[in-house]
Amino acid sequence: MSYDNINIGSAANDGTGDPARTAFGKVNANTQEALHGFSGAAAVALAAVPVNDANFDAGPAIRAAIAASPLVILDPTKTYYLNSADPLDGAAASCVFIQNRALRLDCRGAKIITRSNRTSIQITQTPTHDVSVTGVTVVNRILETDGLVTPVARLDVSSTAGFAVGDVVKIAATDVIPGMAGNGYQVGEFATVGEVDAGNNHIYLTATLHDAYTTGVRLARLRPNRIEIVNARFNHDDAGSAGGWNATHINMKGCIEPVLSGIYIERSFGHGIVNNSCFGARGDITAWNCNPESGAQRGTGYCWFEQSIASTRLIINGGRARHLFTTNPRNPAADDFFFRR
Repeated sequence: MSYDNINIGSAANDGTGDPARTAFGKVNANTQEALHGFSGAAAVALAAVPVNDANFDAGPAIRAAIAASPLVILDPTKTYYLNSADPLDGAAASCVFIQNRALRLDCRGAKIITRSNRTSIQITQTPTHDVSVTGVTVVNRILETDGLVTPVARLDVSSTAGFAVGDVVKIAATDVIPGMAGNGYQVGEFATVGEVDAGNNHIYLTATLHDAYTTGVRLARLRPNRIEIVNARFNHDDAGSAGGWNATHINMKGCIEPVLSGIYIERSFGHGIVNNSCFGARGDITAWNCNPESGAQRGTGYCWFEQSIASTRLIINGGRARHLFTTNPRNPAADDFFFRR
C-alpha cells in the first residue's frame, strides 16, 4: 500500500508545510486505505439492472464489476437476481466467485436473490506459502515485535521464504484432536509470526501452541487480502427440488478478518454464512426465517465456522452459530450457540 506523507515543514509556522485542507485530505485518504487495504482502486458503481425482474440474471454484471475493481457499489433501489454459475468457478457451485483478490462490496441495502442451488458469493483465499514442519520446540525468545523475553513456539521448517514478521499463519497436522477420536477431527490452529531466522530455517511464533503436532505437520501463510461485504439483504428464491446444501449465501475460505457488516439473511436453503479456515471474522449478521423447508431442502439460519475463529466483534442476531470458536481457539462455544444484541 502507498500513503501520502503530510509535509510538516522545516520548523514550526515557517509556512512551508501542507495547508490544513491538504493535510487532512491526506489523512482521510490514508485512513480509507488503511481500513480497506485497497491501493489506488476506484469504486465501480454497478450498471443499471431491470427492477424486480427475476428473469434478468445480474450475475454477469456483478462479476464484471468485481473484475474491474475491488470496490463495488450496488444500487439500493434494485433487486439483483443471481441465476447462473460464475465461469471462474470450476465446480459451477457459486454465482459470484472471488479467488485470491481483495473485495469491498457495498450493497447499500440492495437485495440479492439467488435462484439456484448455488452459493451466492464464494470467496476463496489460498495460502501464499505452504511448507513442511520438521520440529516444534518451546523456547524463550526476545521477539522483534515487543522486545520482551517470551516463551514461544519455534518451528523448524523446510523453507522460510515468503514468511515475514506479523504474518497470520495456520499450523496443522494429521494428528487427531485430543478427546475427539470418534470424529477424527485433526489438530490445527492460527498463529502470528514473531521472528524469521532464514539462516537456520526457523520461524518463531508470538506464543506457544495449544496442541501437540507430530505427524504430517504443515505451516501455511494466509493471504492478507481485505474482504468486506456490507449492508446486503440476501434471499433464496428456488422453490423446487434444486434447493439444497450448496445454496449458502456467503462462503469464505482462508480469509483474514473478513468483515460482514449489516448483513440481513431473509432465507437460505443452505447455511446463511460459512467460514472455513478464516481468522477473526467480524461484523454483524441478522438471520431470520432461515429454516423454511425440511428434509433434503432443509435451510438453516446457521453461521457455520469450520476450523475458524471469530473476533469478539462478531454479533449474530437471531440465527445460530455452529462450530464457533472465539478469539481463544481453545474455548469453543456450544453447538447451536447464538448471540443477540
